[in-house]
Amino acid sequence: MSIDGSFDGSWLPEFTRLLGAARHTAAMATFLKRSRLVPIGNAPMPVFRALAYLLLHGADGAETREMMATTPAEVAEVLRLDSDGSRYAGIGSPTLLLGGRRTPGYITGVLPELVHVIPAARCRILDGLDHNAPDLNAPAVIARQIMTFRPAGAAGPGRAGGGR
Repeated sequence: MSIDGSFDGSWLPEFTRLLGAARHTAAMATFLKRSRLVPIGNAPMPVFRALAYLLLHGADGAETREMMATTPAEVAEVLRLDSDGSRYAGIGSPTLLLGGRRTPGYITGVLPELVHVIPAARCRILDGLDHNAPDLNAPAVIARQIMTFRPAGAAGPGRAGGGR
């Protein structure tokens, strides 16, 4: 999600071009470097190419290559929906916003803003976790956060409302 241009998608055309030319390692290297999702700072591009090669040829490489095809549409949607955040003020459901402290600030930085916009929102930034926590690094931690989320007036995990 992007609020007031917080998500930089300027790398998307290059990524899409490389992906379309079946240059998966170069596309992934571009994604890794420009999205800043790996904590290696502004290392030279050959470092990102080596990391991309390892990711694409490791145990989960086939799945990673398949997921790369969804990236242009996903990022385009994030950019299309960029706003001042007020569009989310109409969310009436209790909302839990989760982020990992090891995730880049341009991703988690919108969460505190959304807490002030979404009427029934709560935000938790979890130490030691990054953007891969839900599916790769800590799914049990994320599941526990969701299962123990109790909106105001809730009777217990997974139940809305106060009584009969």
